Amino acid sequence: MKIKEVVAYKGYFESFILSQSQKIRDKIYKIIGFLEILGRIPSHYQKYIAGINGLYEVRIPFASDIWRILYFFDEDKFVILFSGFQKKKEKTPKREINKAVKLMEEYNTEKITNHGNMEIKRWSEIKDDVYDVKGTPGRDELDRDFEGLKIGLLLRKARESKNITQAELAERVNKKREYVSRLENDGASITLKALFDIVERGLGGRVVISIETD
Repeated sequence: MKIKEVVAYKGYFESFILSQSQKIRDKIYKIIGFLEILGRIPSHYQKYIAGINGLYEVRIPFASDIWRILYFFDEDKFVILFSGFQKKKEKTPKREINKAVKLMEEYNTEKITNHGNMEIKRWSEIKDDVYDVKGTPGRDELDRDFEGLKIGLLLRKARESKNITQAELAERVNKKREYVSRLENDGASITLKALFDIVERGLGGRVVISIETD
């Protein structure tokens, strides 16, 4: 499923973010950013909720806990129902699955009865409300930190679009597979020379750099 938009139904997800520490809020910011850039969820993070048609779960390790999102797809929308933490070895509580099913049913009913006027909030709106708007110090610092990770994600996305493995790409640029893996996980340390080499020689593409000033 190709994700084009991330939205949250009702206010559960935003309330969850606001109840967390700044460190966890920043982690959530980056994870949702990954979804937006890659347009999909890495398979090792995604879990289908058995017996519940259309309901999925994202499970992302965080320290000794797991950050969990219960969601479903509405065409190309990634619809977040709610989120929470649990211990790594614990199964998803049945009461939370039942809650997610009830919300999903409410969403589908509301979509029909209200002709698509849903009680949803776009991730871009949640970012402005929770993390402040662009141009403010905190938001700008968070966006700058994310840019390094974004480079790695874009490299991964480009490589996968060419159906090239990390090992194949590494061989094209005379590097080890671990080198490519490290850059895809965090591109903050990549040099311009290495970036041009990977994109042009390894992927047959081109790098476009833009600088904006007020």
